[in-house]
Amino acid sequence: MRRLTINVLVMFFTLALGIVVTAVRSCTVQAPVVDRGTEEYVVYSGLITSFQSRPGADLLLVAGMFGKS
Repeated sequence: MRRLTINVLVMFFTLALGIVVTAVRSCTVQAPVVDRGTEEYVVYSGLITSFQSRPGADLLLVAGMFGKS
C-alpha cells in the first residue's frame, strides 16, 4: 500500500512539472517579425553610406546589375 502511494505521488508531481514546463515554454517571448523589405532597406542604406565618394560630390550613383544575364 505504501509503495502504491509513493508511485501515485511521483506520477502526480511528474504530471504537474510537465504542465508547468509546458506553460512556461509557451509563454516565451518570440522575436518580432520584420518585413523583408525593411531588412533590405537597412542593409543597403548602411552599404551605401559606407561608400567613399569624391570630395565635394553630392550624388552617388549605384548601377543595378542584378537579374541581368
